[in-house]
Amino acid sequence: MSNVRTWCSAALTDETTCLDGVAQAGGRQARPRRTRREVLAIAQVTSNALALLNRVTPEQ
Repeated sequence: MSNVRTWCSAALTDETTCLDGVAQAGGRQARPRRTRREVLAIAQVTSNALALLNRVTPEQ
C-alpha cells in the first residue's frame, strides 16, 4: 500500500505543477480556465483517494 500512497502523493504534486504552468502561461481564454477547472477536479479526486487510503491503511 505504500506504493499506492506514494503514487497518489506524486499525482497531487504533478497536478500542482500543472496548475502552476497554466498560471504562468496566463491569458484569459477559455482553454486555460477549463484546464484549471479540470485539473482542480482531478486533484480533488486524487486527494480523496489518498485520504481514504490513509484512513483504511494507516502508515506503519
